[in-house]
Amino acid sequence: MQINRIESISNLGLYRNYSWADGLPVFNFFNVIYGWNGTGKTTLSRAFSALDNHHVPIDYPDMSASFLLNSGKKVSVGDSIDIPVLVFNQDYVDANVNFGQQHSKSISVVLGEQNQALLKTIKSDQALLQVTDRRIGELNDKLTVAKKSRGREFTNVAKMISQATKNAVVRNYNKTNAEKAFDRAKYFQTLSKTDLSNASQAVAQQAKVKIGPITIQQLATSIADSLSSANELLEETVESKIIQRLHDNPDIAHWVGNGIELQEKHKNDICEFCGHRISEQRLYQLHQHFTEADQQLKREIDELIKAFEQVKNQCQNIPILDPLHYYNELQGEVRAVQSDIKDKATHLVRYLDYVVRKLKDKRDDTSASLSVDTSDTLSDWESSIKDLNDLIERHNAITDNFVTKQQSASNEIENHYLSGIKTIVDQLDGCIKEAVDELKDLTDGDALKNIRGRDSIAKDIASNLATISSTKLGCKNLNDAISGFLGTREIQFMDDRQEGFSILRQNKPATHLSEGEKTAIAFIFFVTEINSRLSTSQNGILIIDDPVSSLDSTHQFQAFSFMKKATKYASQVFVLTHNFNLLKLTLNWIKHDSRGKHSLYMIKNSISESDHQRYATLEKLDPLLENFETEYQYLFGLVYSYKDNGTIENAYTLPNIWITSGFLRSFEVVGA
Repeated sequence: MQINRIESISNLGLYRNYSWADGLPVFNFFNVIYGWNGTGKTTLSRAFSALDNHHVPIDYPDMSASFLLNSGKKVSVGDSIDIPVLVFNQDYVDANVNFGQQHSKSISVVLGEQNQALLKTIKSDQALLQVTDRRIGELNDKLTVAKKSRGREFTNVAKMISQATKNAVVRNYNKTNAEKAFDRAKYFQTLSKTDLSNASQAVAQQAKVKIGPITIQQLATSIADSLSSANELLEETVESKIIQRLHDNPDIAHWVGNGIELQEKHKNDICEFCGHRISEQRLYQLHQHFTEADQQLKREIDELIKAFEQVKNQCQNIPILDPLHYYNELQGEVRAVQSDIKDKATHLVRYLDYVVRKLKDKRDDTSASLSVDTSDTLSDWESSIKDLNDLIERHNAITDNFVTKQQSASNEIENHYLSGIKTIVDQLDGCIKEAVDELKDLTDGDALKNIRGRDSIAKDIASNLATISSTKLGCKNLNDAISGFLGTREIQFMDDRQEGFSILRQNKPATHLSEGEKTAIAFIFFVTEINSRLSTSQNGILIIDDPVSSLDSTHQFQAFSFMKKATKYASQVFVLTHNFNLLKLTLNWIKHDSRGKHSLYMIKNSISESDHQRYATLEKLDPLLENFETEYQYLFGLVYSYKDNGTIENAYTLPNIWITSGFLRSFEVVGA
């Protein structure tokens, strides 16, 4: 497959509205296009590039071009074509050969458009990885500071909790205990000073032994019964013949009554006091005064008085433990109740003394009916004892639940101090969570947030580097090619195993490359790419734009030689050049090549009188350029045929610089 002609080109540099001229020969197998610098030669090659890769030049987004194939099919930019179109021009050099200056000022080169794109991606990813790693480092530092600050808060609060609880519940209370307590806390409450003091006392004290209850039921019953008996005895009366003196003198009556009992006991009628016999009459009188009922009543009164004396003693000697035997929080109440018991016992004893006095009065006069005032002293005393027993029950309950209560108090103290750090811990936890979440995003990536993970970035870099490494041309092939092109091994490639090749000059890192050396490297890669893409089974169309730019005459011949070899599997060849020497070499070659016919063209410029803009056109090559070995005849012809019409546009078409330099070169040749 070949291209017959260019149907049209629009909006591409000097080719604003170009169309194929009538009578212009169609393209053949070999096609040579000659044009001075700036006439639109490279721009024309860009039209072929657009046909090959469908990429419209970014500086000409509105360009369009169409070509007629030898099959009669017309193709435009954007249409598919069934044959490779390989173009060597400045765009190719820019896209496929990247000379990078390293920090050491040595030069490296990356070859291949795909590798160039991968390298840009690698550079971008490496920059992103650097930013990501820097941010990860910042977040890790932030996380470390926040965690240390958080740990310091819990270390300090653990010391306060340990001191406040005296390690009563948890021995060696530490930071870990505080953190666990904080995490499981369902609420946070600061205690008042009083509540904190009470809780501190609760956890500080030791467990106390249980205290038995004070049992006074039997004693109280005995007192109540005695009081009831006293009332009965006081109301009871005895009939007797009263001896007035004894009635009037109870002490004498008491003495005489005791004497009668002794006289009867000892069966003696002699008065022990006076020594005389007691007369029968006197004994009768005394027995009438001290009857048996009277004696019995007195005996009962005496027994009851004795009983009262006993219960009085018991009331005053109830076994009550010192308040220090009770828990601290109860001691105040215990002291108050014990004081109340003492007061109530005193009142009870006083009342019993009052009853005893009444009984004694009754004994002295059994014939009189007596009574006592009622009193609540017994019930009051019992009530105070009950109050103490209630405190004893509370004390014993504390003992039974001591560990639970101590743990509860310890928890209250713990929660109190943890509440004091809650605000700052919440702030630190928020900071930690933000850092952890961002670290996770930066490490693992988050598609929803359009964040690439650090590992993914590094993996892509490694993969792309491996791709570049696997697609790089072998150093030996490149070194052989550059040596053959330049005719010396002064310039050599060294695989740096990463970003393309390092360039050595005389086995040392090269710090400068001439434009000619750069062109040579680029053209070598192009030729190598041709050899890898074209074969007997796959032909292609080659467009080569000035492969000898910036090369001296020796290297121009080498470039020409490489170009000839590159056309081995071509189905069509286009050579565009501004170099007259390369033009002559190419013409001499294609005229003797047996593979096909050739067409010769040149690019000319003209200035439109309507818009005063320069336009490029493709014309047949001037015979003076084709048939003579120098440009002298052609340049002379331009000068000779030029006619000045007084317009700058007409003069502009005459390239003075080229003519002057061409003349000088011609004279140099003649002079030589």
